[in-house]
Amino acid sequence: MNNKPKHLADDEDKGVEPVVNAPPAKPEVPKKAQAPSLTSQEFSESLDKLFARAREAGVRPLQVMATSYAKQGLALLDGFFAALEEGTEKKKAAVKKVIAKKTATKPVAKKAAPKKKPTP
Repeated sequence: MNNKPKHLADDEDKGVEPVVNAPPAKPEVPKKAQAPSLTSQEFSESLDKLFARAREAGVRPLQVMATSYAKQGLALLDGFFAALEEGTEKKKAAVKKVIAKKTATKPVAKKAAPKKKPTP
C-alpha cells in the first residue's frame, strides 16, 4: 500500500521530481593574480629608458617631478594651516563666550531721576 499523499503520488507518475532543499552553492572565488616580480636593476633600467624618452620629447622629467611634489606639498601645508586657523577661530569664539558670561551682570532697573520742583 502506498502511504504517500495523493498529490505526491500523482507527481511521480508524471515524472516530476519533488523539490529538495539543497544547501546553496558556494561561489568560486577567483585566485589573486601574482604581479610579476621586478628586480631593482630592471626597475632602474626601465626608469632610465623612461627619462631618456622624456628628454627626447623635450620634457624635463626632473623639473616635472619636482614641480609635482612641490604642488602636493603646498596643498598639504595649505590644508594644515587652514585647519589650524579654523581651530583657533573656534577657540577664540569659545573664550569670548566664556568672558562674556563672566563679565555679564544682571540688568539693573534704572532708577527714575528725581523730579525737579519748579522754581517760582
